Amino acid sequence: MVHETERPRADPAILYRELRTGCVLYHPDTNEAHVLNLTAAYIWTCCDGKMDVPAIAAQVAKVCRLSLSEALRDVKKALREFHAKKLLL
Repeated sequence: MVHETERPRADPAILYRELRTGCVLYHPDTNEAHVLNLTAAYIWTCCDGKMDVPAIAAQVAKVCRLSLSEALRDVKKALREFHAKKLLL
């Protein structure tokens, strides 16, 4: 579950490689790679521990030209996946 007051922070051990169509994250502890589309990649870059979920959604809405409700849905979905894959602290 993702709480809107959460300030997600990417695990600094995760390696990030930008691609034309998104990015690849590599988790050295699990030896797993995760391919993200452009929206999810942008969400990942916002996981700096400074912004809460609504602030990230506002940024995503602006940059990706989505409605705020669409962006919030996408952010929560991505964060659930990031948590499940142990990519966040």
